[in-house]
Amino acid sequence: MTLVRNLPSSGPTPMSVRELASPVIEVVVAFWARTVELEEVDTYSEEAMIRRLWERVEGLDDELAWMDRSYGAAWTALIPVIDEIAAVDLGDVATHLDGLTPDAVRAIVEESWHDHAECGDECDRPDVELGPAPEVKDRLVGALSAVQERLGDELAEFEPKQRHTLELIRFLKRRMPVEQLIETVTNGVAYHAEAGVSEIVLAPSALIRPWNLLFLFGSSRYIIHPISEDSVDADADTPPSWMLDLFKALGDERRLRILRRLREVDGATLGELVEYLDLAKSTTHHHLRTLRAAGLVRTRLVSGKSKEDTRYELRADLLPDVMGLVGEYLLGPADQTTD
Repeated sequence: MTLVRNLPSSGPTPMSVRELASPVIEVVVAFWARTVELEEVDTYSEEAMIRRLWERVEGLDDELAWMDRSYGAAWTALIPVIDEIAAVDLGDVATHLDGLTPDAVRAIVEESWHDHAECGDECDRPDVELGPAPEVKDRLVGALSAVQERLGDELAEFEPKQRHTLELIRFLKRRMPVEQLIETVTNGVAYHAEAGVSEIVLAPSALIRPWNLLFLFGSSRYIIHPISEDSVDADADTPPSWMLDLFKALGDERRLRILRRLREVDGATLGELVEYLDLAKSTTHHHLRTLRAAGLVRTRLVSGKSKEDTRYELRADLLPDVMGLVGEYLLGPADQTTD
């Protein structure tokens, strides 16, 4: 549970990558930072918002003191719960936990509880016991309910920004291997497969920018990463940038001819396309660069050949996925129908 630039290496490739968007993730980030990264908060892009959230809960000293114990373990323990129930606010989480047995609630927190005996020289706090199950449940449900009452829908504005980033992630998932996807959305975290990890859950956050947080729950590696730059000022209906790039690329008669030609001849060199289009080499190269940026064309350098022999190929396998994502934006995932 720390700010990271790199993840450990070893073990099998993760089986899957999922996305998680919820304003409650922002609550976890804000109050986890209050617990363990207090001196680093001024490096967060949304420092003012984080401090405003802290001010909103002033007077809840007893509730927050319990939540803050053991490096804010009670806060981070909420991450898989938020994921499981698709929580929109802390009230959802509190209601869910209130419906569980005390032992079940204690088990949730226990998985995240920091073991002082194993934390080495970094520990500067006394050992603390988690406490009996009924007390843990009462404390956790009470604290979440109290904080939710103070915050209300304060963080609702971040949901469109998170979902805007998710559109980008879903698009990139179809274009990149897991390691490259993670490095892209985290702005530089070099990921390598980890032993025992079967899925990666990517959770965009506006408050955490420009940092990344990682948490491990069972076989799931949660990576809370900054929202994309395009999402910072995004509204609920702001089209994702990849979609704009796509339609700009398709909105030109010569580029459409290139795509058709690449399909017909199964790839071509720059020189061949220059001859086919009867255009200047620089103009044809510009069109190809635009198509590559939109993810519609890839290059393949033939071994032993010169750069002039680089072949451009249509990424036909991506077209159905791209059109499906456009449909999700226009119609919404729940509204799409098939014949």
